[in-house]
Amino acid sequence: MKPLRILLADDSQAVGGLMAEQLRSNGHQVDCVQSGEAAVAAFRENPPELVLMDIEMPGIGGLEAIRRMRRIPSQVRVPIIIITAHTDEENLLSSFMAGADDFLAKPIQPLLLDVRIQAMMRIISTQRSTAAMVDSVVEGVIRIDRVGRITAFNKAAERIFGYTAEEVLDQNVKMLMPSPYREEHDTYIGNYVATGQRKVIGAGREVVGQRKNGDIFPMSLGVSEVEAPDERFFVGIVRDLSIENELRSRLRESRNFLAEIIENIPAATYVKNREGEYLLVNRQHEVVTGLTRDQLLGKTDAEIFPSEAAAAYRQLDLDVMAGNRTIEAEEKLTDARGERHFLSIKFPTRDAAGTVTGICGISPEITELKKTQHELERLSQYDDLTGLYNRRHFMSLAHQEFGRSRRYGNPLTTLMLDVDHFKRINDTYGHPVGDQVLKALGRQILDGLRGIDIAGRLGGEEFAVMLPETSIGQAIMVAERLRSQIVSAPVTLADGQCVAYTLSIGIAVLTAEHEGLDRLLQQADQALYAAKERGRNRVVSYAADRPA
Repeated sequence: MKPLRILLADDSQAVGGLMAEQLRSNGHQVDCVQSGEAAVAAFRENPPELVLMDIEMPGIGGLEAIRRMRRIPSQVRVPIIIITAHTDEENLLSSFMAGADDFLAKPIQPLLLDVRIQAMMRIISTQRSTAAMVDSVVEGVIRIDRVGRITAFNKAAERIFGYTAEEVLDQNVKMLMPSPYREEHDTYIGNYVATGQRKVIGAGREVVGQRKNGDIFPMSLGVSEVEAPDERFFVGIVRDLSIENELRSRLRESRNFLAEIIENIPAATYVKNREGEYLLVNRQHEVVTGLTRDQLLGKTDAEIFPSEAAAAYRQLDLDVMAGNRTIEAEEKLTDARGERHFLSIKFPTRDAAGTVTGICGISPEITELKKTQHELERLSQYDDLTGLYNRRHFMSLAHQEFGRSRRYGNPLTTLMLDVDHFKRINDTYGHPVGDQVLKALGRQILDGLRGIDIAGRLGGEEFAVMLPETSIGQAIMVAERLRSQIVSAPVTLADGQCVAYTLSIGIAVLTAEHEGLDRLLQQADQALYAAKERGRNRVVSYAADRPA
């Protein structure tokens, strides 16, 4: 995929510099600023394709900068990823309400940054394809909002009227009309919004337009009202009738060109009639389904796909036609090649009278994006080296189990584990071998636990295990079994050398005195310290009379 033009706003030269260096090493063009005001100015002067915005900066700060950016007229929505150390619900909600689309938690992890950028590149690639397709249409395409302001202006419209998109965006569309139509236009829109009575909406007719140089010319205008999930707007299709003969020749070329574009869109693209029969499919649709056009055209989903998937596809098509509106939804296909996910955009097709004749769909595959999302969820919960829960997720689950055991009076035992002389292993064999030891220990812990047990790496060589429904005697047996397994299972290196290691384990059991989880963990830690004092490679349970 083509690299991105990225605006990076961060007042920390250290953090911003590292991020910029990583992004540039991946081929992206990065402009760096250090304040909210500078970010807004840069966004206005040279709109980027992606913004990375630090929330806490001098001046107006990141949130106000995002709000101001969102007020700058633009034909596409530029994704904004916030950079923040505050990932609580309130701060994240404020950020998304301001207009952010995603977030990265500080400190920035290079892998997560790369994953986020890759995900955004897929979205922006689709935007580029869509924009290229619209800009390739020979007719002028103008989108206006409910009060008549221009929100999109394609290349053909620029050629017809002589204005650039930047000159007309957020301006009233009546600037493209001569008098007396210019003065009457606001009344037309106001009457339609107030009464719903159509005069121009949904019908094509011949009108006159005015170019930037003042020339008045005849044109064909068709206006449609579009009801998207988040907004309603109007789309005008303009054709310059003063060069009708030339356009007829170009029209034949444009049809082939548009067909070529559709054929090469990197997403399954198709048209169905009201009965659900396929009328058109592109090359990517053949790739996705594994079926040729001859096998698809004239067939319905029920004749092609598994029954459950076909029923879901048909219901979405019916909703599009019944509501006469565009619908965006995730769809899934499971076949011999596995499970794949698609983000389908479906809109109704209409005849010259405006009657819905079927649907058109564009379904880019997002299977890799779903995998990325799942991987991000996994990374947020698990320690990547050992496969155990990370400290944060372990503590969350431990608090839940502690509360449940207290509430129902069930036994609960906690183990604190520590690799004996771990520094000596690192110093003797090197940190990669130390990592192998921790990884092997993680497997031993997982293999020796039940499905209801909770195990986590708290940091370094320190681990914790919560054993629900387990008495102190049972916990001692579990701990001794794990300790002895570790003694008898040294780590074998690639050169055949064996690295032996041992564990010290402290045990504490939930009693009526425990009002919170911290005290229980502290007692297990005290027992672990006692095991270390008694020579290591042993299991010690907490005794109330032992000095803290």
